[in-house]
Amino acid sequence: MCDLSLRDSTRIGDAEEPRASARAAARALDCHHIAHSGLDKFVELSPDGPAAPGWEYLRRRGLSDDQIVQATGRYRLCYDPQARRIIFPHYACGIVVGWTSRVIDGTTFKRYCSFPVDQAQRFVLYDADRLCRPGSCVFICEGPLDAICVWLAGQRVGAASTALFGAWASPIQHATLLGLRRLYDRMYVLLDADAYGRALGLATQLDAGVIDIGQEYDDPAAMGVDELRRLVEYAAQSSEQRISWPMARRQVVDQCCEERREAPCP
Repeated sequence: MCDLSLRDSTRIGDAEEPRASARAAARALDCHHIAHSGLDKFVELSPDGPAAPGWEYLRRRGLSDDQIVQATGRYRLCYDPQARRIIFPHYACGIVVGWTSRVIDGTTFKRYCSFPVDQAQRFVLYDADRLCRPGSCVFICEGPLDAICVWLAGQRVGAASTALFGAWASPIQHATLLGLRRLYDRMYVLLDADAYGRALGLATQLDAGVIDIGQEYDDPAAMGVDELRRLVEYAAQSSEQRISWPMARRQVVDQCCEERREAPCP
């Protein structure tokens, strides 16, 4: 079964007793919510066993085994062998409140399903708990895998990321993003290649920046972590409100070649 309970363990009776009691209560409540949300029927992502197809799907999307381990640990990803779906749990205050799944096969019409109700993902921002921590830069993506890849690519600059589970923000997502805007020095809307118009509109409403990834890639996750790292690190240090990555990438490459004249260009 997929162990998504809070894993902090502190002995009762020491100086941390009040905090440990709170943690123990949170773990019990978390387990209760997991059982009622149906997450207990899923399995942890693994390169072997029933979850192997989910692991292989993430490999095909360009993630290394180490990156899958990092993503699984941080986001508590799991897998539904029967429906062949990656499961993305939603947490609020450390407690699971639902989940969204993405099919790994391209033949299914409905890519995303949610619990406890259909379209429940439109009421949340992905990785919402961590978004409430002030930071230097946050990226708003379409899908959870995009957000995960942005986080992996932006670890050196401490970039945060989230997903809308679509190309537009629902009213509650929009209100939440407005409230979060003041916590970050920079906020960028980074949607799929075919949604730049919607990205620009949302960025204007949020007083945020917007990034056009161009037409070479369908979405941020398709860029690969190395290419995405260049984009995220460039944006995290930029004061531009509109970034056209095909043009900005040329600047990054030229600067790299200038600094490493003896080394080949990336």
